Amino acid sequence: MSKRFGTFTMAIRTVRHLINLAKMFLHFINQFYYRNLQVRSREKALLHIHYGKGINSVLKTDREVQENLQNLKKLKLQPHNDQPKNWDCYRAFSFILGHGSQESRVLDVGSADYGVILPWLELYGFSNLDGCDLSFNNDFRKGRIHYSKRDLQNTSFDSGSFDFITSVSVIEHGVDVHSYLKEASRLLKPARYLLTSTDYWPGSIDTKGLYPYGKALGEMRVFTRRDIEELVSMAQEYGFELIEPIDFSYKDKVVYWNRVDKRFTYIFFILRKGK
Repeated sequence: MSKRFGTFTMAIRTVRHLINLAKMFLHFINQFYYRNLQVRSREKALLHIHYGKGINSVLKTDREVQENLQNLKKLKLQPHNDQPKNWDCYRAFSFILGHGSQESRVLDVGSADYGVILPWLELYGFSNLDGCDLSFNNDFRKGRIHYSKRDLQNTSFDSGSFDFITSVSVIEHGVDVHSYLKEASRLLKPARYLLTSTDYWPGSIDTKGLYPYGKALGEMRVFTRRDIEELVSMAQEYGFELIEPIDFSYKDKVVYWNRVDKRFTYIFFILRKGK
């Protein structure tokens, strides 16, 4: 019995040793990569980004998605796996690159570990990058990006910490809009920006009983024009204003989500916190 126990103990030690070696190897690779990472030219990128005018709008056609993908190809940026998501991610990236600096602190709420906005910014020298998501099991780093398990409605970050907050297709999943706006206002520095995209269609789409990420993350919602107008009005209570009016014109249901068998599109808008 004691011999078997000794063998078992030895096996456990060996496994732990191998895990530690693997961690050391990954740390070495990570350090090597970032020591040799060449920061890309912001000036060259500005030739292919969305400059901001008309940025608050609805995704109208697939052609817009394809145009964004072409720009990402010119910038040599790895696109999001879900093609339509490149439309709003590209808008958010463009605005931050055009209006921020490498010292800007950026928070991507509901970031998951496959989001693209923070990795894109990292390539252009941004280093104060945070992503948070309730789905994370623990805090971790990827290069210069720090990911943490937090509720976007109550993050515990210090007040006035961020220059930009991005929220890409997040608030439609069980998020209380009042709490979202209140926390974003607390976290942002004066005169800085909250960038939001969400599932959208001008009229009502029935999503009752649909929980694509489980009941813990809430029932799915597709925002209507009235919902967005109410959100913008509500945002004023927390010191926000739109950087420009939203273009609500629409055409196609560009997005098909097979998990819930629903068609809709996206809307993107930027709010600026008052001074």
